[in-house]
Amino acid sequence: MRRPPVSRVLAALVLGLATAAIGGLPADDLDPQLAEAALGGNATRSVWPLPEDCRRSAEPADTTDRTALPGMPGAVVLADYDIVRGRLVDRALPAGEAAARRRRACDRRLWAAVSAVYPTAARDRIGRLVLFDARQSPDDDVGHTLAYIVASDDRSGWTLAVAPPAVQDDDELADTLVHELAHLLTLGPDQVDAADGGPCPTLRTTEGCALPGSVLAGYLATWDPTALALWRRAAGEGGVVDAEAAADLFAGHPDDFVTEYAATSPEEDLAETLAAWCRGKPLPGKALQDKARYLSGRRELRDLPTRCAALRAPVSP
Repeated sequence: MRRPPVSRVLAALVLGLATAAIGGLPADDLDPQLAEAALGGNATRSVWPLPEDCRRSAEPADTTDRTALPGMPGAVVLADYDIVRGRLVDRALPAGEAAARRRRACDRRLWAAVSAVYPTAARDRIGRLVLFDARQSPDDDVGHTLAYIVASDDRSGWTLAVAPPAVQDDDELADTLVHELAHLLTLGPDQVDAADGGPCPTLRTTEGCALPGSVLAGYLATWDPTALALWRRAAGEGGVVDAEAAADLFAGHPDDFVTEYAATSPEEDLAETLAAWCRGKPLPGKALQDKARYLSGRRELRDLPTRCAALRAPVSP
């Protein structure tokens, strides 16, 4: 899950475009193969940024189902898709043909960006894409959520949920998509033991105990021992600290974390750091450089910066 600092001013960014194209193809034809072509520089248009026309007011999806986002009180579903063979299949869209057409076009642009950046094996784990707006939620944590990714009960697939209205700009949206990719790559069954019960000798994550040799288990070695001890004491068995404890940890170790939210847990720290590293953002200081070296040394991750280049706006000639 990714949330901005509470103090950040939220600006509306919502998807709504009547028509869009990449490489001259209509928006309804956008698919992973096209996104891969864009990644390789073979498309005539980039998948990023989203068109300016996509920044329009949100309309709720044509559904009365408010249970689609468990644990997200007050969240309104804007669009809901199954992912079938890499393509979006409508589950719920705004009422009205024109609104649905605008939503579908921009959502396919967003999915094309995801398809360009997420490695095929990771992307194929996603079975559902949800766009939502939680800004009116009575729960502050929910209201500030930018996105999350969660496994199905049987861990056979994942739902990627994104809240465009809560995102400040294209840069933050790009960071958010890569942040969720980090979770997808490090919380799967090859990385985490989801079995309930028993002690966890490595790190307790939101999906279970990190396996020995996993990305997250190794990432713990990049943490300052004092900071890690403070975090473990504050987190307890739950494996997560609240915003106040994260702020205190960040204040005591400001050079160790790329954002304040990263101090929430090693799980979120890895996702925040990976987003900055993958997108080529500055990571000053020894602590952050050590984390970057660890990420680049992992076989599962080392090719990601090449893929993240798809989230750079094209340079005008």
